[in-house]
Parts: sequence; C-alpha cells; structure tokens
Amino acid sequence: MCCAAIGWRRREWLGYALGIVLAFVLFCFYLKWQFYLARMFLPLFVLGAPVVGVAAEKLRPVALQAILCLFLLNNARPYLFENWVRPLKGPNSIWRTARDGQYFNDMGQWDNRAAFEQAVAAVDAAGCDQVGIDINQFHVEYPFEALLRERRPGVQFAHTGVNNASSRFAKDRTTCAVVCMECAGIKSRMDPYEALGTPRQFGRFLVYFGDVAGH
Repeated sequence: MCCAAIGWRRREWLGYALGIVLAFVLFCFYLKWQFYLARMFLPLFVLGAPVVGVAAEKLRPVALQAILCLFLLNNARPYLFENWVRPLKGPNSIWRTARDGQYFNDMGQWDNRAAFEQAVAAVDAAGCDQVGIDINQFHVEYPFEALLRERRPGVQFAHTGVNNASSRFAKDRTTCAVVCMECAGIKSRMDPYEALGTPRQFGRFLVYFGDVAGH
C-alpha cells in the first residue's frame, strides 16, 4: 500500500512537470516573439518551483540541501539589493525614492519625465475623465495613466489612432482629451487630430482637447 501511494505521487509529480513543459510549448506557439517576453514566463517559473523543491528534498546528505539553499539565496542577493531599477539599498533605494519617481527609473534614455508630468497636470486641470492615448510613436503609457489616476481615480483611458487588426473590436467611446506621445513634428500622427485645433505641447507630447472616438 505504501509503495503504491509513493508510485501514485510520483506519477502526479511527473504529470505536473509535463504539464508545465506543455504550457511552455503552447505559450511559445501562441505568442509572437518580443523583447519583453521573458517577464511573461514568470507564472511558469513559479509553477515549476515545487518540482525543483521536491527534487532538492531528495539530495543526500542533507548538508547538500543547505548548500543549495545558500547558493540560491546568494544568487538572489544582487537582484534584491543592487537592482538597477528598484534597489533595496543605495541612493536610489525604494526606501528613499518617491513612488512617482520610481515609474521613470528605467526610462532615462528618453528623458521625458517632465513631459509626462506636465501632460498629466494639463489633463487634470481640464477636468477630463475620459482620456485617449495615442501610442503609435511611443508605447510606454503606464506612467501617464498611473500619475493621472492618482489625481483622478475615476479616469478612464482609451487608445486612439489605432489602425491595426484590433480596431475591429472598437467600442463606442468618446474622449475629451487625447495625449499623443512623442508625436510633435510628425505630420502623420498630428493629422488625425487636426479638427481638434492646436494642441498643447509638452516636450514631444501633444495634448488635444475635444471629442474623439476611441476604443
């Protein structure tokens, strides 16, 4: 009976491990390759951790288990304390840097934090709660949304200027302001909003005020 139970457990763990491998294959088959794809594997890594734990538990002598744990902890140390984006120590530590500033820790190459903050202030001052965002030129929209939502918790966002296949899923939604990111001086991006009049410019961000259909 004991041996049968052990065999059943082994089959369960084998099925679990094969399920993770299959999930990995299906994931790679379904999604196209992209620069930031690695972060999407995190759920699979978390699901795979118990398999590694069960395998490590069988190491003998037991001292090998302790050595393995110390090795893994030491490998985690640089990513916790010396992370270049959000370290736990140093002048840029998350304990010393305001949350709003941390949104831009990995965006120094664009040097557009002021444009984000000024565009947020302009939309907030206009009292607009339905905001369109054109990300055709610059797709890092999250800091704008996070900062504006701090000021206006009920604000809703919709993408505008969408010309790809997803446009067929558009819903009837009207925005009272449109932020076109990094669009200044690019006629093809400015033309769709010409009817809204002259935009306000912050860095290379353009902010239009008026009704625009988004989705």
